[in-house]
Amino acid sequence: MLIMAKRTSSSRKVILTRVLIASLVLAGVGAFFAYKPATQRYRVWKQQRALAQAREFLAQNDLPAAKLALDVALMAVPGNLDALRAAADFLDQANMPEAMRLRRQILMIEPGSTTDRAALVMAALRFRDLNAAREAVAGFEPAEAERPEALQAALAYALATDNRPVADLLFERLDQVGAGNGNTRVMHAVLRLKHPKPEVVAAARAELDELAKEPRHSLFIHRELMMDALARRDSAEAKRQADAVVADPRARLGDRLARANLALNIDKQPFEDVMASVAPYVGAEPQDVAEFARWLLLVGHAKEAEAWLATLPEAVAGEPAVRAAQAEVVIAQA
Repeated sequence: MLIMAKRTSSSRKVILTRVLIASLVLAGVGAFFAYKPATQRYRVWKQQRALAQAREFLAQNDLPAAKLALDVALMAVPGNLDALRAAADFLDQANMPEAMRLRRQILMIEPGSTTDRAALVMAALRFRDLNAAREAVAGFEPAEAERPEALQAALAYALATDNRPVADLLFERLDQVGAGNGNTRVMHAVLRLKHPKPEVVAAARAELDELAKEPRHSLFIHRELMMDALARRDSAEAKRQADAVVADPRARLGDRLARANLALNIDKQPFEDVMASVAPYVGAEPQDVAEFARWLLLVGHAKEAEAWLATLPEAVAGEPAVRAAQAEVVIAQA
């Protein structure tokens, strides 16, 4: 009996040991398989958090911090298309050429995406890489070429390369497929200002005058019509369009300098009066300050540029763009 009891006890221990080992193995396997989804969820969370931070930094115009956050996001889940697209969009907004590298990477992962190929075309044009834009346009498959995104990308390339006949056809094709809008109408009319037939040009000007009644198009149209009038040496029309430009609250310093040139060269107004009319609009932005100083040099008034720069606050005068303009003023008087 004692022997039987010992054997039974020993068997129970063996069974318990095996059950314990099996439980540990199952727990380990379960933990292993649970670990991977948990890790992936953490990486996705980390990526989304980094993208949100990048968005905040871009809103604050903190480009180095935004770039660092984007790098973290892209490393968290490599090859994630949503993250790559978001990062490329951010870099486009920040005017950073790295956007093109991401656009190419997206197309390597999803080569048949018309939208992504069109985005690469637009990025290449934005960064003045016409070769990359041409290659991207050529990459559209025949089935894609009639889609609005592909037509708009091809149109942008045709306009950038001044291929007016092709651009004209693409404008018409966009209208035919129902993808035309106010912007395409404006651009098509501007393109027709250079048409060899006078009646086509006259119709384009009339259409632009009508489209300029829409506030969102007005500033751009008046700028284009001013340049067109200058090219035709129609000084009265150029002044009329320039007046419409500077009357717009969205007008920039460059617009006011263009009107100032007309005041000096056509109206023959005294330089002092013209300078006094523009100076209040310069503000404290370094780029505007430098632009105004260079305009003073361009119209032959280096001494006035030097005197005006001397009145700037130290914080503005110390900006790199302003210091570069100051150096140009000094060189001009040497």
